[in-house]
Amino acid sequence: MHADCHDDRARADGAVRGGITLAPTRVPCGTVTFVITDTGPLSDSLSIFSEAPPVFEATPELAPGQTTSLTPRFAAKGAVYLQSNTFQPEGNEGNGGVAEFAWLTLV
Repeated sequence: MHADCHDDRARADGAVRGGITLAPTRVPCGTVTFVITDTGPLSDSLSIFSEAPPVFEATPELAPGQTTSLTPRFAAKGAVYLQSNTFQPEGNEGNGGVAEFAWLTLV
C-alpha cells in the first residue's frame, strides 16, 4: 500500500462490456502505466477516469494495431473506469457507437 493513498473504495470488480481485455484487474493506487493496443478492426480511443479525486486521461485515436500508453496518478483506492469510445456491437454497424468499458480496482 502506498502511504499517499487514502481509502475511497467503490465498485470495481474487473467487470467488462465489449472487447476490452484488462489484466490485472487490481493494481496499487499511485502512478499506474496503461499500455493500450487497438486490436479491433476499427480506429478507436480509450478514456480512463476515476471520481475521487477526479482523474481523466484519454488516448488519441488509434489505428488498428497501434499502441500507446497513459500514466495517470490515482491518489485514492477505489474504482477506475476505462471506456472505449468507438465500439460497434456486432450487427449494429452504422447505428451509432456503444461504448465498451471495464472497471479496475485500485487497492
